[in-house]
Amino acid sequence: GAWVWSPSNTPLSYTNWYPGEPNSGNQGGEDCVMAYSSLHGGRWNDAPCTQTLKYVCQVPVISYAYLGRGHCHYGYLGGNWDNDLPSSYTGDAEIPEVCMAKCNADARCKYVSMEGTQTCSRYSSAAGTCTGASRANTGHYTWARSAYSYLGRGYCRNGYLGGHWDNDLPS
Repeated sequence: GAWVWSPSNTPLSYTNWYPGEPNSGNQGGEDCVMAYSSLHGGRWNDAPCTQTLKYVCQVPVISYAYLGRGHCHYGYLGGNWDNDLPSSYTGDAEIPEVCMAKCNADARCKYVSMEGTQTCSRYSSAAGTCTGASRANTGHYTWARSAYSYLGRGYCRNGYLGGHWDNDLPS
């Protein structure tokens, strides 16, 4: 069978099987993946799903599209900048990234809006498209949150920008 993420059933886009794996073991029923220790290079083994081990979570890749000036009229969730800065913030990070990280932590958040370093407002889907008449013309700058979707196996025929697995992995 195919190896997929649970519970989304999204096919794996990367594998790191130990040589000879997956093999369903001597007794069969090995329908889950476990990682060997660094002794085996962290390579993967198929294992019974009844084993209690640490796990890896599938996290969607989130991006933001800049919508322009103004903030959403509806769907306000909150966002007073003084309360939104993490205690560890030193001023080194890009301010929009800090605001977007706050939005990422709230599944209801669909838009972020900033006015200088004064606000980090967040809005829900009740904001509609947050474009045109549904956005106030103010000094705020607004971004829409989106997530990449799995399109299936293969690669794009056009628009290649670069990227090779061996070169793109962090050391």
